Amino acid sequence: MIGTLLSSVTSLASSYIDGKTAIQKAEATIKMKEATGEIDWDLAAMRASQSSWKDEWLTLLFSIPLILSFMGEWGRGIVADGFTALAGMPQW
Repeated sequence: MIGTLLSSVTSLASSYIDGKTAIQKAEATIKMKEATGEIDWDLAAMRASQSSWKDEWLTLLFSIPLILSFMGEWGRGIVADGFTALAGMPQW
């Protein structure tokens, strides 16, 4: 019984130490990348995407048929006409 308890406590302590070691290694890697300038490109890309409308534009574009479908008969007619036009397009 005591042996089982000791082995579980030892296992818990070992996993805690392994987790702490992994966190310290990750932090050291980030600091090294910051020092060498490798992370600058990633940070610049993240900052540029914060003011980007690309994702929002695509969401709005693909939401238009969905919204028009709930706007009554005239909205459903517009959506149906649009999909009919798309069905008639050549399949390249």
